[in-house]
Order: sequence, then C-alpha cells, then structure tokens
Amino acid sequence: MSKKGLSLSLAALMGMLITALTLYPVFSQSDSLRRITAQQTANVRETPSTSAARVATLNVGDTAVVIGEDATGEAVQGNSLWYQVRLPNGATGWVWSGVVTLAEVTPTPSPTPRPTLPPNPDYETITVENAQQLEMAYEWGQGVISRLAWSPDGDHLLVGSTRGLWQYDTANLSAGAELIYPLSTEGDNLTLMTQMGIVGDTSNVWYMGLIGDEIKIQLVNLATGERGTTLRSEDSYGSAYSSAISYGMPLQRAALSPDGYLFAVAGNDTVRLVQLLYNSPTETIRRQDEQATLSIPFLVGYVAFSPDGTKLAVSGNTAYSGNNKTQVYSVPDLTLLATINDAGPLLFSADSARLIVGYVNYTVFNLVENQQERLVQTPLDMGLITQAALSPTADQLAVGYRFLNHGVYFYDMARGEALGSLPAATTYSALAYHPDGSQLAAISLSSGTLTIWDTASGEVLLNDLYSAGPSALQLDASGAVLAQQRGDQVALYDPRDPTGAIQSQFTLPAWHIVGLSLLSPQADRVLASGALSVGNSWENRLQLLDIQGNPLADEINVDTLVSGGIASSSYTSFAYHPDGTFIAVGDVNGNITLRDPLTWQQQLSFSQNGEAAGQMVFSADGQVLVASGKNRHVWVWRSDGTLVSILTMPTNNPYDDAQSLSISADGGRVAAADGDKVYVFDTTTGELLWTMARSNHQSVWRAVLSPDGSLLAAVTYDGELFVYGVEHHRLLKSFPISQRTNSLTFSPDGSLLLAVGQDGIVRFWGVAREDVPSTSTATPTPRPTTTTEVLFFDDFSDGDLAGWDLSYASDAAEVIEVEGNQVLHVTGAQTDYISLGFTDVSRRAKVLEADLQFVGNDDSSEGMVNFNLVSELPGHGKGYSAVIFLPASGISLADRYNNFQPLNPTINTPFTIQRGAWIHIRFELVEDVLSLYLDEVLVQQAEVNPMRFGVPLFILERGLEVYLDNVKVE
Repeated sequence: MSKKGLSLSLAALMGMLITALTLYPVFSQSDSLRRITAQQTANVRETPSTSAARVATLNVGDTAVVIGEDATGEAVQGNSLWYQVRLPNGATGWVWSGVVTLAEVTPTPSPTPRPTLPPNPDYETITVENAQQLEMAYEWGQGVISRLAWSPDGDHLLVGSTRGLWQYDTANLSAGAELIYPLSTEGDNLTLMTQMGIVGDTSNVWYMGLIGDEIKIQLVNLATGERGTTLRSEDSYGSAYSSAISYGMPLQRAALSPDGYLFAVAGNDTVRLVQLLYNSPTETIRRQDEQATLSIPFLVGYVAFSPDGTKLAVSGNTAYSGNNKTQVYSVPDLTLLATINDAGPLLFSADSARLIVGYVNYTVFNLVENQQERLVQTPLDMGLITQAALSPTADQLAVGYRFLNHGVYFYDMARGEALGSLPAATTYSALAYHPDGSQLAAISLSSGTLTIWDTASGEVLLNDLYSAGPSALQLDASGAVLAQQRGDQVALYDPRDPTGAIQSQFTLPAWHIVGLSLLSPQADRVLASGALSVGNSWENRLQLLDIQGNPLADEINVDTLVSGGIASSSYTSFAYHPDGTFIAVGDVNGNITLRDPLTWQQQLSFSQNGEAAGQMVFSADGQVLVASGKNRHVWVWRSDGTLVSILTMPTNNPYDDAQSLSISADGGRVAAADGDKVYVFDTTTGELLWTMARSNHQSVWRAVLSPDGSLLAAVTYDGELFVYGVEHHRLLKSFPISQRTNSLTFSPDGSLLLAVGQDGIVRFWGVAREDVPSTSTATPTPRPTTTTEVLFFDDFSDGDLAGWDLSYASDAAEVIEVEGNQVLHVTGAQTDYISLGFTDVSRRAKVLEADLQFVGNDDSSEGMVNFNLVSELPGHGKGYSAVIFLPASGISLADRYNNFQPLNPTINTPFTIQRGAWIHIRFELVEDVLSLYLDEVLVQQAEVNPMRFGVPLFILERGLEVYLDNVKVE
C-alpha cells in the first residue's frame, strides 16, 4: 500500500511548467515590443467596434502590449484602425487607435553573459539525499566592530567585535590585527559589544554587550585565554539599548574604577557597585562581591569613574518629563557631591577636576569649585553628538555627530571654540585618544572601518575594514561573484574562496543615508540608493555605478512623496532581470515598471491593483517575476507583464504580508515567509504545496528555496538554520547560527548555502565531496547486525483486529479505509491514555515498526511510540520508549523502567514530523544499542543496559488522532 504516489510527480510537474513557460516570450537582444499608451480615457472592447462590450478602461498614461491589429474595424472619425492589446492583468481586447499612441520598444542589448562556472571542486550540489552530510564549510569576516581601548602604555590598541578581541601593535600598524581571543568559540551568542576595557594593570579585559537575551559583562584573561566572572545587568534590551544601537550613541552602562577593583553597573534607576576579587595581576578574575546599590532619582543612561577613582558620575533623565540630570558621588562612601542640570555621555578631565556632559552642547562642570565653568558651544545644525573623547591633556575635545554633519570635529576646551575637523561621510561609534595624545582612533558606524589618525598632521595611519553589522549579500547569475554591502562599502569576493579575500572594493556615493545596492546579474554594475540632505529636507537618489564605484549615469532624484518637509521615494523594491537588460521597479501605488538601468526609461508597466510590491525576485531563467503585495498576496507575473496567478498565504492574521520571497530557478515554486510560517506554492496552478511551521512558535525570519526547488532553508528569529526536503516536508539538518540572519541564499549551482547575520560574519555550508555517499540515491543509516524474525504483521487489509490486545483501547481503535487503503484509525476519544498491544507476541520482541500519520487539528496533544522490554501488564508496559511530541515534533528516548528517565543519546539528528504526512518508524534494540529510525534515517541512538525482552506497545495520549499501517513486530 503506497502513501507516496497520491500526488503529481515532481518530474511531471516540471514538464508541465516548462511547456507552459514556452508559450510566453521574454526579452532578448532580438525581441521587441509594440506598446500603446492612452492619450485620453480609452475603452477596451471585446471586438473592434464601439458597440462591443467593454472589458476594461485605460486611463491617461496607461499602457498595454499590442498583440495584433485590424485596419477594417469600425471607422471612427474616418479612422478604422484598431489595436488588439493584452492588459497587465492578462485580459485582452481592442482599442481604437485614435485615442492612443503606438511605440516599438527594443530592450537594451544584454551584456556579454558570464561563463557558466564548472562544478564546485570541493562541494557537491546539496540534495535531499545528501543534506544530512551538510556541514559548516567556512566563514568570513572579523565580525561587527564596535569598541576599542588603548593599553595604559599606548603600545597596543585593543578592538572588540562580535568575532572576538583583536590587538594592534601601534609600532607596526601595517601588520594588521591579531585575533587574541575568539568569541565565536565561547558560545556567548554575542549580538553586539557595547563597552570594553582593560582591568587595571592586569592581564584581564572586560566587555559588555548583548549576550543571548541578557546584558552582561564578561571578564577574560588574555594571557591564559580563560573566561572569568560574569556580571549581569538588571536592565533590559528595550529600555537601554535599542535606540542607542540604532543611532550609534555612546553606551556607558558600566564603568570600572581605575584601580581595577570596583565595577559600577547601571540598571533602570539603580547603580550596583560590584567588587572584583583577585590577588595577582596575572590571575583569572573569577570572584565578585556585591558592595552596594545606589538608588538614582532618574533613569540612568551613563556612568563613569573619575581618573583618580574618587568620584562616580551618573547621568540620565526623569521618566516622561525629559528633565536631564547628572549626579556626582564620592567613592567609596557614595556621598552626593554635585547635581548638574544636563545629561549625556560623561567625560572627566585627566586631573578629575572637571566633568564634561551633554548631548548637543557640552556643559563643563568644575567639581573643585562646584560650579558650571563654561559651555562648549557647537553649532545647532551640526546634529546629535554620538561620540566624544577628551585629549589626555584635557585641552582638546573630539566630537562625532550624526544626521546633518558627519566626521570628527575638534574644540578648544579653554575657549570653547571650534578648531577644525576631519570630515567624513560617516557616523563614528567610538573615539579614543592614544594615552600620549599623538593618535586618535575611531570606528565608523556605517562601514565598520577602524581609522587611526596622527593628531598633529591629520595623516591617516590605518584604515582597516571590519563589519558594520547588518549587511546584504548578493550573488551574480553564475555564482562567481559575491557582493557584500556593509554600510557605504561594497566588497566583491569569490564565494568559493574559503579565505574570504576581497577581490575589489568601492565606496558608494557620499549620501547622508545609504540604502541597499543592487548587483547586476553579470556583476558589472551596481544600482545604489540613498538620501541626500538638501537644505531643510531630504532627497532620495538612485545612481548606476560600475564595480569601481564610477558613475555610469547621472543621479536620479526619486522624491515623489513629501510629508512634513521630509521626502520619501515612491519606489519600494527593485529586481534585476537575469540577462541584465532591465530592472523591475515596484512603487507604493502598486505599479511595477520595467526600466532600462542606464537611461531609466520605462519599457513596460503593469499594476498590482494598488498593492505595493514589498519584495520582487525573478526566476533564474528570467521567465517569472514574483512580487509580494498586501492582504497576504504574492503576485506571479510573466516577464512581459502577463499575470499568471495571485497566491494567498493562508495565515490567520490578515495583515501578515510576505517578509521574504524565494523562487526556484525554473519559476515552478515560490516560498513566501510571513514571520511565522513559510508557504510553498506551485506558481503555475497556484496550489499551496506545503505550510512549514517551526515548533515552539519559533518565528521564521528568512526562507529560501534551492535552485531546483527540492530544498527549503529557513532561519528563525532567534538564530537557528533549518533545511527541509520540500516533497516530504522532512527536516534534514539544522544548525545554530546564534544571530538573526539578514541574507540567506543558495549558490546558483546549489553547492553552497550561505548566510550573513547581525554579527557581520558570512557563513557557508556545504557537503564536502569526500563525505558524499558513492550512490546518488539516499543510503539508509546502517543498523547493527542482528538476526530477527517477523513475529507479527498487520496491514489491516482484512479489516480484522485479531491478534491485537485492545483491552486498554477504550473502543478508540477501528479499521477504516483512507485513500483506498485499510488502516487502523485511533480516534483518541478516550479519557485516559490508550495502549495498543498484541496477544500473540512473545517476550522475545526486539523491533516495533509501522507506518504512522498524525491527523486531526489538536496541536496541543502529544504521542508516544513505546517499545517495552519489561511489561507488568499488557497495557502498562515498562522498559524503553521512543517518545514523539506534537506539535513540537520533539523526539527522545526514555527508560520507563526507571521512572521514565530520559536517555542521553549518542546520536541525535534533528527531524520534523508533519501532521498529515505518513512517516515510517522503526524502533529497535540490538544488544546494548537502542535506535529509532524515521523514514530509514537514524534520528536517536543510545546505549542501554538491556533487560529481558518484553511485549511491545503503542501508547498514545488522550486527544491524539492517528492512522497506523503495516505494523510489524520482530
């Protein structure tokens, strides 16, 4: 009895699709289109006659593709020429030539196609059969750079990123950074490092950041590589970090006293003082002692110790009122010394006599005389201060701004006057003077570049590119070039090079806000987007560049919507056609236009009835364009503007629109993720083939189909990667990524799966050629050698339940016909657990095997397949169990003889069981090895102390509904 032959085969489906696609033309160098444009309101008729039924109306400026003409139609004003047209929605009709103009459109010739790459020499094409061998291949990048600290003697610069701690020898900056402590191996799930410092004169450093779901301070001994104590903040991500991270604001949520013994850790309205306990400068600091908690009458934003360690400054504002306050306390007795009516980042002078605080202008407070000394005035139109650093001699202040002006500006502390600047089109997330004031180090928020200047000459001593956080990955059509955009930098790589060496790199236009760029399929052009500050408003720009960053055309001003003086582009998404001849452009009004990338001239237009295209993607063969819309819609178009179908995601929330779209190379399948589930459709029929939902209500962040449409890779919001087989909805492999993923894609040849997360690291997965089984078909995992005989078998074809012990089934089991096959239906209507046993099976059973399907809609229930080795009663078996949980699809082995103790598996392969799909289960004990196979894949294995053989049972929780077939006991 077959459960797998009930639907159209993949080969047949693809054959139908290819046949259908050949009916519609696509643009090539020799093709041209004739197109009419309405000059006034024009009726589209069923026949070339004004008396024929009207099928549509064209408004002024609307276009349609001409598919025929008739010069003998009804004459209107002496003109009998009518055009037969195809509308954007696929409908056809006739338009009188007197109300339209005719134009012939010839697309821009295609660039010379890039050669097809030879097969990947190191990695096989990823398939359903070999995906279980999928492993991390290599990874690129140094991680998101965010913090820096000079050693007390100035001989080294320490830089912190999500990848680890890096060190520069300041006497030999050209040697580059050395990774001295890798964070990725620590499993900290570090999303962003927000502060970093050196613990006094010890070999220990500390860093603070978002680690997992918590804000923590971690100590590390660089000399030994050992991790020390961990301090946790009482604050939360939302209240302390969200806006500051987005805008590059300085984060001073913790401070370490200069002697290296006392930490001040900010909470919402408290500051905890924690003493570090250690006896030697080389000792790994593993102990801490809570000293005191200081209650603060406002929300704390910043804390800082004075250089002499005798003062602690705390800054913030009162909730809802916005009153800025800074208080200064003595250390260690915590007496309040001063209150300042200003707030912001805190800077002490080197002699601890003055405190500098402020967001836009800086207040300089004299702590000796307890009075405000001077206000460092900066122009009000400079923007928001994001970073600042005071020179060691306290005579110069370096300030970084965001919004209207970028770069580093210098002020004379004695006179409060501007001295000059080191302008750059970037916002800096960190500034730090060398201890002797000879150098200034800065980190660009937008590009992730570490820059060091000579403060006397302004000479750039170092420009080292790290990552700027969320970045975008794009592959060219052949898979030979990978473009990674990080802020205003675009770097090109060979994706098959495990070293990640940059092939070329360029800077995008010097706009104030840089958007995402679009790589051409031939990797010879980039369409850049951004916004430029003009007067008191903004202008949104587009520009086509070559891969050296040189303009190929003038900038295009795309401002069409203006609200409150701020203009926003009407364009919502872009997609390059695979042959590079045109770009599809979606706008907020639901129009999709095909444009020449060089001239921006419109070639064709069609409409999604007001549904703005949130995302668009072409199939690799260029035949199909899919675009997300509103109301859970995904629109499927031919590249000539013919509407194929409108797909609807069956989500419960009518406002959940597609967050990511992916299409197979031939356009036959599309996957749409809405943040909760992934929906896989057949684009030709519009059939929903599969709804993929993660267990435990994990949010699906990105999803992508393999080129042949057989695999679906998905990442969850909390950083896990899953690879499924689309045909059988089977989970084949999973990986922890530990980061929310911004880009996820397969290489065009399907040999690599790659992703980049918020940590800025590009990760590659593949199936190494030496790891691939010798046959092209799936090879079941070998089972331990054993000799068994069939003790019981039932395919229910006779409809008789003789041989079954149903005394504990509560009349919940019956034989029914499903899709022409006889199966055992367990309704689960009983009020207690149901046990299905066997009356004629001896206690020498070693294997329980069956085809099983979970049916019904009760997602709260769980099911157990229980193989018993010792049984007191047929319905209350002890022994060993394989437990399958729904809806989480968790699978585990347990020892029921020992109070249902979970067994620690030696093999644990991720696997998902879908409700409504048949799965083959085999549970067996061979000597001291207990194994569970699902569809011949070994998913759990554990070593046990075998007891005497027992009677096998199926035990099902109440409320569960299942079908069973082909039950076998060996």
